Amino acid sequence: MHREIGSLVAQIEVLNREMKEMKTDVRQLREDFAAVKGGSRVLIGISAFLGSGVTWGLTHFFGKT
Repeated sequence: MHREIGSLVAQIEVLNREMKEMKTDVRQLREDFAAVKGGSRVLIGISAFLGSGVTWGLTHFFGKT
């Protein structure tokens, strides 16, 4: 019976260690996702700015009648 309890304690310790590692991995994934999300917003902003510049240029130079 003591062997079984010792074995279970060892398994619990391993599971606790693995859960801590998983928690760290999930935290890193959340940080990485937040960085990607912010980067995509910057890219959308730059695209909108360039698109509006192109539209203004085309209407300014070629849109006059």
